[in-house]
Amino acid sequence: MLSGCGTGPSLGRITEPATGYQWHSADGEVLLDIVFRTEGPYGWPDANTMHQPALEELLASRAVGLPGVTVVQGRQVVGIEEQDDRVVVTAEDEDGTAQTYTARWVVGCDGSNSFVRDHLDVPVTDLGFSYEWLLCDVQLHEPGRFDPTNVQICDPARPTTLVGSGPGHRRWEFMRLPGERAAGLNREETAWRLLAPHGVTPDRATLLRSTTYIFQSRSAEQWRVGRVLLAGDAAHLMPQFAGQGMCSGIRDVANLAWKLDLVVRGLAPESLLDTYTEERRAQVHKSILSSVQLGRVICVTDPMAAAERDSTILAGRRGRGPAVPDPALPLTEGLRHRRVDGSPISPAGEVVPQGQIRGLRGTGLFDDVVGRGFVLMLAEGADADLNVEQSAFLTDLGTHVVRLLPEDGTPQNMSVADVGGVYRTFLARHEADAVLIRPDYHVYGAASGLGAAAALVDDLRARLYSSRSS
Repeated sequence: MLSGCGTGPSLGRITEPATGYQWHSADGEVLLDIVFRTEGPYGWPDANTMHQPALEELLASRAVGLPGVTVVQGRQVVGIEEQDDRVVVTAEDEDGTAQTYTARWVVGCDGSNSFVRDHLDVPVTDLGFSYEWLLCDVQLHEPGRFDPTNVQICDPARPTTLVGSGPGHRRWEFMRLPGERAAGLNREETAWRLLAPHGVTPDRATLLRSTTYIFQSRSAEQWRVGRVLLAGDAAHLMPQFAGQGMCSGIRDVANLAWKLDLVVRGLAPESLLDTYTEERRAQVHKSILSSVQLGRVICVTDPMAAAERDSTILAGRRGRGPAVPDPALPLTEGLRHRRVDGSPISPAGEVVPQGQIRGLRGTGLFDDVVGRGFVLMLAEGADADLNVEQSAFLTDLGTHVVRLLPEDGTPQNMSVADVGGVYRTFLARHEADAVLIRPDYHVYGAASGLGAAAALVDDLRARLYSSRSS
């Protein structure tokens, strides 16, 4: 999804692939072992580490270079007023000088203490699971090898997190213990004292940031109020243990961006934006529950409870080797192909795999060679058989129609060679002749037989147009 923003060529400069994720007991026994592949099912490493300020700088520079985008910094939003078909936002600079901005739609991505969410008086569901941690961002003077990249030390004496943070950077997090004063924890000398047993000292590293934070497990009950929407931490918060906080925010905007585009261009009704809440809340809820479940295992400070936990986990994984990450969460609600009775049709809602293809523009990852947006993928020999209205509908959406060829096939204008067979295998597994893929990489639907592609196109067109005319 980050590559889809146009930052793909620069990601290697600020990221490093993670090798794995382990939980260790206080005695160093491995309680959980997940191996990350350097080339996962979606064409990229299973997990990448990065220093967030570097990513923010990369995204900001990309935004500044886009036509029609104006970046305004150093202002704080103090007012939002919806007026018929627009929203007026008032922001103040550091001197208190106010400026107003008018937009058809506003997205509040303003963090956990969101002014936008509070201004809209959106209720929030809180699972009540939270702990305070000391976060230490470190820049190493000399490169170090950390294998695996990410480790949770489940030590009741001090639960601790060690994770990669991009080239030359690393992060340690230390949980505040019961009875420990937050003020005493949030001190630079405390950070160096806790880092020292890990070989991190002032002569070997620079402490870029040291601060305490309280993780929370919360989700806004509404993500859209009129012409204002919420995304990222403004919409949801979760413990850090599954590494899905910022990732969930990125998925939010990937889901929302193409829907806003269709609405603004008059190709879909405003009601399409309601599927954003429907789809993302269901996915985020699962991520929050998973993070909380992991946290309840990790944040144990009672030695006897920790010993019981360790023995139970070790007994359960005896004889098992390392695991690999679960696939990306599928959509279980919202805009996807369904049967007449509303039941899902596999693989509708899944994230489509990504492999190497060869086309007229060269060989590379599918998204880079074909382009972003809607994709109608056809098996070799399948007949699209689209009429004029169906073809015009796909053109309006900016859809890429692609026919798959064997690895040794000769690409033409609308066909690509499936290097490695990732897509032919995917279609064969689902016995599909045609797959319609959304701009956020989720499968809208798959179909087989005569008129398969036309049926998918008609279904999507009906879902959009029927709502638009209502």
